[in-house]
Amino acid sequence: MNLKFKMDPKEFSRVIRIGVPKDNFNEKFNNKEGNPVNIELIGADIDSDYKFLYDNYEGLNGDKSLDYIKQTLQYKDFIAKTRYLYDAISDSFDLDVSYPWVIYLFSGMTVDEVSKLSEESIIYWLKHEINRTTWTSPLGLEGKSGIVSVTFNSGIKPIKEMQNLYKTLMYNGIDVYICSASYLYVVREFASNPKFGYIIPKENVFGMQLEIDKGGLIKPELKINYDQTQGEGKTKTIKRFLVKKHGGKSPLIVSGDNHGDVSMLSSFHDTSFSLIINRCVDKELFELSKKAAHSIGNKDARYHLQGRNENTGKFIPSQKSILFGTNEERLLR
Repeated sequence: MNLKFKMDPKEFSRVIRIGVPKDNFNEKFNNKEGNPVNIELIGADIDSDYKFLYDNYEGLNGDKSLDYIKQTLQYKDFIAKTRYLYDAISDSFDLDVSYPWVIYLFSGMTVDEVSKLSEESIIYWLKHEINRTTWTSPLGLEGKSGIVSVTFNSGIKPIKEMQNLYKTLMYNGIDVYICSASYLYVVREFASNPKFGYIIPKENVFGMQLEIDKGGLIKPELKINYDQTQGEGKTKTIKRFLVKKHGGKSPLIVSGDNHGDVSMLSSFHDTSFSLIINRCVDKELFELSKKAAHSIGNKDARYHLQGRNENTGKFIPSQKSILFGTNEERLLR
């Protein structure tokens, strides 16, 4: 984490609490001693860490180099607890809490700064293999939340087959659109920047949007009169901007990989092909994945699975997938 924030400590403290219930997180996010954690406990620790980083790091309001800062306990505590908070919120509360929360961290930036930061991040991670990482907050800075850990996958890979599919569709006069639950200007950078191979027209990319003030700075507020592009909001966005544009026609093909895509995958009755990138996930998407699994070989099937190898980040010629850390193909969770 390179601490490229544009907020002072008071604003940062406010932003990380916006919309987050004060209830305890899911018990699997209890601290190392087994005690529950909530936004007030972890927030107090992150506040203290960020105040130290803000006052000392030359990229914020101090005079110390990033290399120096990265050796401090406050930095190690901050990155572990902030990354932990992202997972804890996502797993404990509804999508309409977690999806806005993470993009509020862009507050104070301009759109151009977000695009540049996204490009730098994509270029960095394209040079690294897919990996699983665990961050644990350090002893000596237990704070109010205690010692917490978070394990997550890192790395990004372009999918050649997906790039070829997009190009083939567009070559044959079929418009391709992206509707993502991530921040618009992050998704647009990967989807539209020629460096990354997808080359989707910028105006064909839809994503979460925030209000921008008169000075061009991003505010931690969802854009008024614009649906969150997750869950039913994806369907509403597609109907509002695309179905109307195309004379009332439903999408020819819809593809997704998470429970936030279920509405989009299943709501358009004239859509004949719904493709599920098979991450073997549970919750709502599991039911559609089961339909796809049970209809393999049926030429009239609506739902289809596309397998991938999570160890390499690449598609495989199967409806089954290989989950990270394994070498066995599996069809469903």
